[in-house]
Amino acid sequence: MRSLTICLLVLIALVMSVVAYEPTARRKVSLRNPQNDLPCFVVVSNHLDKDVGRAIKILMDSGDVSEESFVRLHRYFSTMYPHVKRLSVDVRTKLTWAMGFIDRAEDLDLNPTTERKPRVWEKDAQGILTRRGETEFFRYKVEGGDLRDLKTVLVKGKDPDCLDCKNLESEVNHAEASAREREKNPGVPCYFVIETFVMDNVRFLRIFINGDAGNRSSLLALWKHLSGVYPNTEALTVKVYTSLDQENLLAGAEHRYFVGGLFRNGAHEVLRYRRPREEVTTIVLQGTDIFPNLDDRRGTEGYRVP
Repeated sequence: MRSLTICLLVLIALVMSVVAYEPTARRKVSLRNPQNDLPCFVVVSNHLDKDVGRAIKILMDSGDVSEESFVRLHRYFSTMYPHVKRLSVDVRTKLTWAMGFIDRAEDLDLNPTTERKPRVWEKDAQGILTRRGETEFFRYKVEGGDLRDLKTVLVKGKDPDCLDCKNLESEVNHAEASAREREKNPGVPCYFVIETFVMDNVRFLRIFINGDAGNRSSLLALWKHLSGVYPNTEALTVKVYTSLDQENLLAGAEHRYFVGGLFRNGAHEVLRYRRPREEVTTIVLQGTDIFPNLDDRRGTEGYRVP
């Protein structure tokens, strides 16, 4: 009886580990960030503009869009940029910035009597964190509906245009989060899948990771994770970006930002990466190097050519 009980406990533990792993394999963003339980997110653009201030764009999983997540994100970015007077963090769950002005086909009807329908991207889970001088607030919405469903939460100061907004000023301690005190996650980095498809018997993935995860150890951890998600029998090519400029094919972007390539075909596995303005580093994990270079878009991305 004792041995039977032990066997049953072992089986239960195995089942629980499988159930815990499955959702991670399906999510666009990988594992949760242990830093103050931040949701996993990837910064794909961070610019300082004299007219709009500090403008940041991040991608995260739609399942992480909630008031709690936005409170934690606000705390994180407010601490990172404590003296910036104008700050905006645009949070998206799909790569829709480039198509933000495009309506659905039925919206293109120029008849003025036709009722306007929400644009394609308005139903996405999304939000924005904003600082305007002494006033700080965030807006967010979950999947579905349109932008009229955005909820506004005041974190600091007052907004005369939003008298009925919820106020979290007393609930947020800006001193709680310190970027210097955050330990880097040594495991799988947060990542966001832009696209995945199979062509010529090769599965292609294009993904974003954070710029500070652009290093050998992070790529090795990511490769180990993806190798567990996709069967070893499947040829696999992963292109890794750290900036929206690379996705938009801006001239020179490939050399200004970290870029990586993860390759598998049969018994051959290779990692390549290039830090900004450095030469390419190649790591042959097993077999021989039979794979394209990082600037070969057709070879590393399947079809995207300049």
